[in-house]
Amino acid sequence: MLPKLNRVIWLSEISDDDLVENQAFAYDLPDQKVAHILRLLKLGHPTTDGFVITPKAFLEFLEENNLKAKIKHLLETVNFDDLDSVLKVSKHIKKYIIEGNLPESLIKEVRDAYKKFGGIFNDSSVTIRFPGIVLKEKEAKGDASLLQKIKEAWALAFDHQDLNHRHKNNLNHFEINPVLIIQK
Repeated sequence: MLPKLNRVIWLSEISDDDLVENQAFAYDLPDQKVAHILRLLKLGHPTTDGFVITPKAFLEFLEENNLKAKIKHLLETVNFDDLDSVLKVSKHIKKYIIEGNLPESLIKEVRDAYKKFGGIFNDSSVTIRFPGIVLKEKEAKGDASLLQKIKEAWALAFDHQDLNHRHKNNLNHFEINPVLIIQK
């Protein structure tokens, strides 16, 4: 079993024991895609290994940038019956996230993971999964681009449609557990 303290986990290090009921990972990590990649790796089929950036990294990012209070304040002002209001709040939240600083320790972990890919990471796919929300993918070229795409991916969690979805279903906006799968 992997410790829940990790922010970056290699797909090849995830065992069957790390997968729990309904194919959700013990961290609430990407369910079907991780399980599918694991099956391919274990069967010896050629597939690109990769790593996962866990929800722990997202929560640390929010804390380090003091974004929880700012986002909470914006969410308290939104009128969910007015699309323009939701769009404006979404735009402000995304801006805060994209302009935030990734923790230096996370940057180091991601860059170290690049080195394990042989130092060349020009074409990477960033697959973003949020429980109950449609899969979103972004392409990144190089580590600087990937670091920016990580923040853009996290910002997607506060897209106006996702804000409305969580509001209508009485879901906590801070319990979204965004997971990023990074593959070459």
